Amino acid sequence: MPTTEAAGDTGKLTKLLEVSLGQPVMQVRAKSMRLGGGAPGFFVAYSADFDVDPYIEMFFFPKDTLKLAVFTETGERLWQRDLGKAVVPGMHFCPVHACYLDDDGGDELFWGERCLELDAGKELFCADRDA
Repeated sequence: MPTTEAAGDTGKLTKLLEVSLGQPVMQVRAKSMRLGGGAPGFFVAYSADFDVDPYIEMFFFPKDTLKLAVFTETGERLWQRDLGKAVVPGMHFCPVHACYLDDDGGDELFWGERCLELDAGKELFCADRDA
């Protein structure tokens, strides 16, 4: 009979890498991406507040802020940014995506109306500015 399990797969998660975010974390989103020159890396969006997303019996205004951090595939942190109190940290309130936008060989990090260059964390554009 065919099986969907790989040979030797126990169904248990295996830790591949551990990084420190410098605080307790109750909500985390991580996604792989290409850094400058196409090098592999990943970003993490995180907060100390749990379950902030919309549900009539669950929503509360968070005490912590949403933070973003970008890492190399070996776990070296390239940069970290706190998005501040104006950004609600839930994944439905503030989706975060890695997108390839400017033909520079690496992804950019896009959230809300803002876009960051991954290697340096430099803001590329903000759609809510008049200039």
